[in-house]
Amino acid sequence: MPRNGKRTRPMPNRDTFHRLIKWHALHGETHHAQAYLDLMRSATYNIQPTHQTFKHIINRRVATKDWDFTLGVATLMQDKLNLPLIESMANSLARAWDYIQERSRARAERELLERERREAMRTQLFAAEEVAAESDDMGQRP
Repeated sequence: MPRNGKRTRPMPNRDTFHRLIKWHALHGETHHAQAYLDLMRSATYNIQPTHQTFKHIINRRVATKDWDFTLGVATLMQDKLNLPLIESMANSLARAWDYIQERSRARAERELLERERREAMRTQLFAAEEVAAESDDMGQRP
């Protein structure tokens, strides 16, 4: 016990943060896992994350198909912390990139089909108006 009679709490270490991050990531609370990652890197604790730290968050975000966040975490790893991607993360990010490209391609196809549908409806509408106008013209002639 310290001299002043107050108890001191032990400082968390990297393992403590890994366990907290892993638990929250596995239970779908990735925003809490991200908060612990930020706290871990804060000036208070100044503990640098490792590949293992990011692996928990990335794997969970890939499982939930949150690709934008996953790519953001990978960018943080590489650009700000100079941690290269390990093979399992690179594979996860490759799947993420493929999914994003497929989603973009599917969206473009849907938009094209919608434009074609609208054009077809507009064409049919004009054709129906012309037929109606012609029948009115024919009914008015003696």
